[in-house]
Amino acid sequence: IPGAVNFIPRRVAVNRDGLIYVASQHRGVLVLDAEGNFLRWLQPKDQLSKRALAAAALQESSKDDEASEEPVVSTGDIPEEFRPAGEGERGLTPVQIRGVTIDSQGQIYLVSSETGKIYVYNAEETFLFSFGTKGGTPGRLSQPRGVAVDPVGKRMNVSDYMRHTILVYDEKGEFLFEFGGKGDAPGWFKFPTDVVVDRRGQVIVSDLFNHRLQVFEIQQWKEAPSLEHLLELAAPDAAAEQQVESAGDSEEAATPESSDEATEAVEPEITEEVLPEQDISSYPDQPAQ
Repeated sequence: IPGAVNFIPRRVAVNRDGLIYVASQHRGVLVLDAEGNFLRWLQPKDQLSKRALAAAALQESSKDDEASEEPVVSTGDIPEEFRPAGEGERGLTPVQIRGVTIDSQGQIYLVSSETGKIYVYNAEETFLFSFGTKGGTPGRLSQPRGVAVDPVGKRMNVSDYMRHTILVYDEKGEFLFEFGGKGDAPGWFKFPTDVVVDRRGQVIVSDLFNHRLQVFEIQQWKEAPSLEHLLELAAPDAAAEQQVESAGDSEEAATPESSDEATEAVEPEITEEVLPEQDISSYPDQPAQ
């Protein structure tokens, strides 16, 4: 393996032909045969922010002679039609890959925290498309770490380490919704590192600093849920009490105390951590205590 002295493997995936894909500190992923022999690099190229370019230059300058054997040739570069207009090869740099996943159809998903994107290849390592937008606000990826594909619904679930959320995309990479947020209650996360989907479509999240795994069942409504339904989900007892009062089943007016309790139950306070949208630098594996 080129640069084996400083080799730091992070994630690994194996396809149905036995090829091994390894995400490490190098740009792109290593492709090895079933016996572990080096075959080639799979390196998506993209435009990097100024901070990412500076970090990449520093990384290249610190490599030793053995690590410099890494080939520059890239397999599966972004096709011309997917590149920014007028850019061509200019401005495109091999990106740092944090995670790698292979779905049941053999498609390969490469996760880059550096660009906030997931790069998708078919089983023959031909680039298909990329999705995701770098940023720290809802619908954007700050530090994506893992991706898992629902074999039934074809949804792609991405864990965001710094935004403490799971973002869900359709099979074309269009953003659908997200769930989670920073906290220790059920359904909240503290630095989720990975996500998988089982054969039943359940989403399982590795919740690092809450020291647990959380299992979710993603439900979809054919029609938009009513306000009554949402209130019932948020606080079933309070919603039921509100419906009884509105129907006139109770002749007695609610006391100030019971009214206050119902209001507090229906509208829980939710806080959210917001990060800058642009030029987010790399974060340590563990947050500052």
